[in-house]
Amino acid sequence: MAKFVICPAPATHCSDILRLIKELDLFIMSDYRGFGIGSQILKNLSQVAMKCRCSSVHFLVAEWNEPSINFYKRRGASHLYSKEGWRPFKIHKEYLLKMAGEE
Repeated sequence: MAKFVICPAPATHCSDILRLIKELDLFIMSDYRGFGIGSQILKNLSQVAMKCRCSSVHFLVAEWNEPSINFYKRRGASHLYSKEGWRPFKIHKEYLLKMAGEE
């Protein structure tokens, strides 16, 4: 149905923030899209990020993957730049708090 992995990085790897959460892989199979699975995963990720006192979440989306780009933008992600076919995004704390609190 969905693949989701979160790995915390040691605080020594993040001098400007206490913890860094790295989302390694997220893919919802086409038959399961539109049921809120991705939104629920992002909500859970936001809750973990807030508990770990993260100030933001950074991730990459393939440049050709417009549905995912639009999904993240609708949830407050900002496009940082485009390099080598990937678009890095960042979700700021205010949007993490908003998603973490959604029911």
